[in-house]
Amino acid sequence: MQVDFFELSGLEGIDYCIVGSGPAGITCARELAKAGSKVLLLEGGGREVSQESQSLYEGKTIGDRYFPLDVCRLRAFGGTSGHWNGWCRALDEIDFEGKGPARLGRWPIRKSELALHLEKAAEILEIELPPPDADIPNSKLKRIHFVFSPPVRFAEKYGEEILGSQNIALCLNCNLTRINVSGSAVSSLSVQNYSDQTAEITAGTYVLACGGIENSRLLLWSNIASNGELLKERVRLTGRYWLEHPHFTLGVAILASDFGGSTEDLEEIYIAPSPQLMAERSVLNCGLRLTQYRHGTMRQLLEDVTCVAPHWANWAYEQVRNRTLCARQFYAAWEQEPRLENHVALGGTKDRLGIPEVELHWARSKLDLKTIRECAEAFAVYLADRDVGRAKIDPWVFGEGDYPEDSGPGGAHHMGGTRMAIDPDGGVVDRDCRLFGVPNLYVIGSSVFPSAGHANPTLTIVQLALRLVEHLRNRKDTH
Repeated sequence: MQVDFFELSGLEGIDYCIVGSGPAGITCARELAKAGSKVLLLEGGGREVSQESQSLYEGKTIGDRYFPLDVCRLRAFGGTSGHWNGWCRALDEIDFEGKGPARLGRWPIRKSELALHLEKAAEILEIELPPPDADIPNSKLKRIHFVFSPPVRFAEKYGEEILGSQNIALCLNCNLTRINVSGSAVSSLSVQNYSDQTAEITAGTYVLACGGIENSRLLLWSNIASNGELLKERVRLTGRYWLEHPHFTLGVAILASDFGGSTEDLEEIYIAPSPQLMAERSVLNCGLRLTQYRHGTMRQLLEDVTCVAPHWANWAYEQVRNRTLCARQFYAAWEQEPRLENHVALGGTKDRLGIPEVELHWARSKLDLKTIRECAEAFAVYLADRDVGRAKIDPWVFGEGDYPEDSGPGGAHHMGGTRMAIDPDGGVVDRDCRLFGVPNLYVIGSSVFPSAGHANPTLTIVQLALRLVEHLRNRKDTH
């Protein structure tokens, strides 16, 4: 059911107050309600995106070029699922391990713990389970797969269910302005609407599900408003180790149509490094993506190849006539190094609610560039060694010039900032997404990712939400 703002003060017996109605928040609300819990679901925007709500997402980025912060997020019912293109892939087993020279990014849970919730998450997102990855013979690469949601818009798919539920109370245009604490626990939430009305909300347990930037922002601000009582020493890592997936075009390639031993999936081919390659070269995970190139450049590519591999080019001209070669656009989305310097901070300008706007500090590292260079080189060498194609990689990949301005900079995948860890020395929330030291406050969404892999985050977000619900239900049963 939907409740108006003025009705909030009269609500009693709320088991869970969930702030944020994106994929994480709606998944938690629906599953908890099915178990008979009373849930209050708060959304800072309305049923549709408005300038009034979007203005609260304004901020600035310091460092590398990035998207405007009020454009790459949506503050409305359904959250940023309204932007989502539907790409789905589970994280790899190695993504839960520390990678790179510093071995940072280790998760306190294993892939198997999330895999328990894969089928349910796939049902929610309306996807088929992807086929298994396949090693590419005589290489340290593998063919991987994505599956695609319609994509599911959470407000559209689950809106009527939520409005018709007797166990979920939905309040729109209700903005969290402060998390209040008493002793070590959260005592209430302060909220405000766009008419400047305020209210206090109490519940048994609170779940912050506001996205990979806003979760950090609200925790940092509430810590200041509580004179440091919310986070205490945990403020040191809150907002830190923020992550993206850099997305850039790398060049072009010519491939045999039976590349990798299969003629399937010719529209899109996805390649990734093996764990062995990542370990040997001390790099992170990466997804190389090859799509049909439709700009009439095959002749130019063959002319370029003739200069460096004339014998192969002569053979290739014959294959083109037989239509067994094709040109591919060669681009990638890859994992970013977890770095303390990349972080969400509070800026000097406040929004209309009195909360400091976001100041996002973000830059790519040398390891980020090394990762894509090593993976692209491994792919290009494989093509040449096996005579199944050639790749022409752009000079910037080798450090000759800056990242290109006509592609990138990322996937608007906001991760990290409230990272999951074994103990408070390594992160902000524990393995069950509970804020360290606070018994009744949980944080859910991609902000808890300690590292990112290269897979789009939505499937993992939903898996984590389902895992959190299981934990909350088990905890309630034992009390």
